[in-house]
Amino acid sequence: MASKTETAKAKAIADLLRQQVFIGVEASAAQENAAKASSGGQQPRRERLLNVIGVLERDNAKNSGAAAKPRVLCITVKRNRKVRLHKVKLTNTVAEISKTWSMDDVKAIEFKEPTRFSLLLNHKYDFSSADGVLVEGFVHMLVGFCN
Repeated sequence: MASKTETAKAKAIADLLRQQVFIGVEASAAQENAAKASSGGQQPRRERLLNVIGVLERDNAKNSGAAAKPRVLCITVKRNRKVRLHKVKLTNTVAEISKTWSMDDVKAIEFKEPTRFSLLLNHKYDFSSADGVLVEGFVHMLVGFCN
């Protein structure tokens, strides 16, 4: 069962992303300008946010003792029905997209434990989250779009 704290945190992150980064496909010019102003000038994307999860990213190439980096993974859809995966870095209250992949770029998904999974994209990314239910739902949606 998803903890109330983790679910509330995911909803807060999703709200922030909808305000700053993913404004939706039917957003008005005023909404776009407001999103641009709140994100420090970054151009918002006209994509609908489908799913979001807060994760810790561990770098496989470096020493396993290296600190995990907090990130947010998002699944979005564009007006032309292209589904994409984004890795987002949150700094204070500003969200910045660091990587974007199409579903064709996802080569493999490995579900390791209830709270851990790996994605093979241009290289292998290892992620973990505190809530196994949120991980399962995110991975299930990702698998569905990759098939």
